[in-house]
Amino acid sequence: MKIQVKLILLLLAITPAALAQQADTTLIVELQKRYDRAVELKDSVALQKMFHDKMIITGGDGARRDANAEIRDLVDARYKVGYFRTSNVSVDMFGETAVLRGDLEWQIEGNQGPIILKRRITFTYVRIKRNWVIVAQHIGTMPKK
Repeated sequence: MKIQVKLILLLLAITPAALAQQADTTLIVELQKRYDRAVELKDSVALQKMFHDKMIITGGDGARRDANAEIRDLVDARYKVGYFRTSNVSVDMFGETAVLRGDLEWQIEGNQGPIILKRRITFTYVRIKRNWVIVAQHIGTMPKK
C-alpha cells in the first residue's frame, strides 16, 4: 500500500512538469511555422520580434551574420520566395532553452529562374520574460543520398 501511495505522489509531482514541457515543445513548433511564414511574406517586423538582438546565424558556408544582416537577406527585393518550409522537426527542451532540429526547403526566384534549396537546420530558442526568441541558427548542407 505504501508503495502505491508513493508511486501516485511521484506521478502527480512529475505530471505538471511533463505537461508544461509538452506545451512548450508544441509552442516552439508553432513558432517555427510562424518563422517560415514570416520569411515567405518577407515580414521584417515579425522577424525582428522573433530574433534576439544578439542572435548569430551560421550559414552553410560557415559564414556568420547577426539578426540585422539576416533580416536584410530574408527581405531582399532581388528575389521572390516561392515557399519556405521546415519539416521533420524535433524539439528538445532544456529548462528555458529549446533546441529545434529539422530539414528546411525553400524556393526562391531570381534572375536565373526558380532555385530550390534544401538544408539541415538547428535553431536555439530561449524564453526571456515569458517570450521565446531565436538566439542562434545553424544552417548546414543536406547529406547526399
